[in-house]
This record gives sequence, structure tokens and C-alpha cells, in this order.
Amino acid sequence: MANPTGLPNIGQAISEDDGRATRPWYLWFQQIGNSGGGPTGPTGATGPSGAPGATGATGATGPVGATGPTGPTGATGPAGLGVPYFIANGDTFTVPLYIQALFSMTIDNEGTINVLGFLIQVD
Repeated sequence: MANPTGLPNIGQAISEDDGRATRPWYLWFQQIGNSGGGPTGPTGATGPSGAPGATGATGATGPVGATGPTGPTGATGPAGLGVPYFIANGDTFTVPLYIQALFSMTIDNEGTINVLGFLIQVD
């Protein structure tokens, strides 16, 4: 049988009382340990907790992602507000709120002009 302790076998041997041949010391202690021996002692107390480990380093920042696709073109807005020079009977011209309508010619009005914003004559 090989030496299970990993220590070199230097020829130490212990004689047993029954007169059998001597054996290496580690086999004798194995036999004593396996034969029941004395009573088991009390379990020792739990040791103190170890200190917390060091915090690991933060990894490198990843690469910037690719630019996403361009969205569709938005709807075209209405044409700029033009001021008519003639408003027929039954027609209504409205200048919307927050809009200024500029005119330089006289407006021939037979209908209705509804001004919510500003109607400004320019010379």
C-alpha cells in the first residue's frame, strides 16, 4: 500500500502487542483511527468570517452602435397664405389666428373677410 500522507517512508515502525510484524507508523495510526478508538471530542466553534474581497475592475465601454435608418419625409405644408384682391358674393376670406396677411392692392370685397390674425396694408 502506498503512503497516503505524502511523506517519505523513512522506515519508522511500531510493534503491535500481539507480536505481529512491524508496519510503517502511518498504517498503525490508520488502524487505530478505524477501530473505534476513543470518544469523539466536541465540535469546535465556528471561526470568524473572512474580510470581504476586493471589488473587481470595471470593464471597458463597448463600441458605439451604428446610426439608425433615416425616417420618411414629412408631409408638405400648405402653400403660403395669399390675399385675394377680389372676394365674390357668398365667399369668405379668413386670416387665421397668429397669422399676418399683407396686401398692397385694394381688396374688392363683395363677400366676407374674417380676420382672426392681422390684415396689414403695405404701401
